[in-house]
Amino acid sequence: MWVQVWGLPFDLINEEAGLDIGRGIGSVVEVDCRALASDQARLLRIRVEVPLDQPLRRGGQIVSLEGDRVRVAYRYERLVGLCFQCGRVGHEATRCTHPHDETTQSRPYGDWLRAGIKTRTDGSRGRTDSPPHRSTAQPSPARVTGNPPVTGEDVDPNTRI
Repeated sequence: MWVQVWGLPFDLINEEAGLDIGRGIGSVVEVDCRALASDQARLLRIRVEVPLDQPLRRGGQIVSLEGDRVRVAYRYERLVGLCFQCGRVGHEATRCTHPHDETTQSRPYGDWLRAGIKTRTDGSRGRTDSPPHRSTAQPSPARVTGNPPVTGEDVDPNTRI
């Protein structure tokens, strides 16, 4: 599943950050650092295998290289069958069997988690699988050490970028 990370500082839109953020979401398959035409310097795409028995992550706080805390949002491409109540894929809120607070009207998940299709600076569509500027994820411990941590409600605090 392709996950778009929105709101990253420009200096964190790179393969290393994508690998580290992606590991906090699931198993990283690849990272796409190409900017989309209208969203240049704001978006990073990460292809991950996510555990569908767990709620999708909505985002979190990233600590930049300068030490600033930045809130980022995740949006999922081609997302179907998302329960707006529990955040899991595979059923609708009306059929949700997971415990939730029925006294509140607001739901923690919504249509805003679905990513739209954008046009890239090279004219191609945002969801293409063309190979330029992509890399297959291959973990490298040397890339992860010494970088500031990723923290937040939906981000694994052990993930570092």
